[in-house]
Amino acid sequence: FVRKGIEADGIYRNPWMPAHYKEPPKLGNKGAVATGVRLCGLPVCTLGCHLPAGENEQALQCRDIAADEVLTTLAEGLATSTREGDESAAVHPPLARHPLLVVMGDVNSRASLSEDEASQAIAALEATILSATAQLSPPELPSAEAPLAENPAAAEGAASSPGAPAVVEGSAQAAGAGKRAGSSRSSVGGAPSRGSSRNSHVSNAAPQSALLEFDEISGGKAAYVTGFSEAAIEFAPSYKFKPQTSRYDSKPTKVRPPSYCDRVLWRGSAEVSPLHYGVVMDVMPSDHKPVACLLSVALPAA
Repeated sequence: FVRKGIEADGIYRNPWMPAHYKEPPKLGNKGAVATGVRLCGLPVCTLGCHLPAGENEQALQCRDIAADEVLTTLAEGLATSTREGDESAAVHPPLARHPLLVVMGDVNSRASLSEDEASQAIAALEATILSATAQLSPPELPSAEAPLAENPAAAEGAASSPGAPAVVEGSAQAAGAGKRAGSSRSSVGGAPSRGSSRNSHVSNAAPQSALLEFDEISGGKAAYVTGFSEAAIEFAPSYKFKPQTSRYDSKPTKVRPPSYCDRVLWRGSAEVSPLHYGVVMDVMPSDHKPVACLLSVALPAA
């Protein structure tokens, strides 16, 4: 027998099959894994996903269908746990009224650009990245004596930040801060200001507003993010890079439009303030760069 393994977010599958099978069945790399915890009485569900790739309308429809299947399966799992008296039922309410669902991963949100436009975007992005002198990294976590949800400095910083997260409603995305605590929407702050003096391992280029207009999520084309919020994007696209480099892939045979494929989004009634949202430029093995997001979540009173 030979072994073919696959793992995702701590879940590991290790099937065995006879060695004489010259071409064993290939395992797909699209899907999702959800985990849940209860933080001081607040149910939090995190979902890591990898949605179908592609740059045309058919591919976007495939992402909509796949995301709907993932959320439907998650909702059914939570409902089954509730009916059967599973221990997890005490941790997680039904998905439709879950206080906080955070979705992260390669959602494959693409930019609708021609090859000429993609080449121009790559040149502009690389010039911006090379000339950037102020780079950001995630802020320091508060100490145990100053819990994240009760940190006055963090709250003040979020309130004074220039960028506000966007809330996706239906097929359109409206920029602006969410409603405050006690409402049905998340309470969100702004992204960090660009002039901060921080480490350089996370690069936040100048806002690519022109490119975001062509992004399927920011442009309001993606039904799969309906009802989700996202921090303001003030960093370079996370795709597509030449592996082992921080240069965008511009090979003449196929110029891929730089895209914000990798995202962190959330929804629910919990009060959420994004403290940082950026791309990690010095991770080299993949044609993607990972995206980091730090969220402050208000916890229930003891």
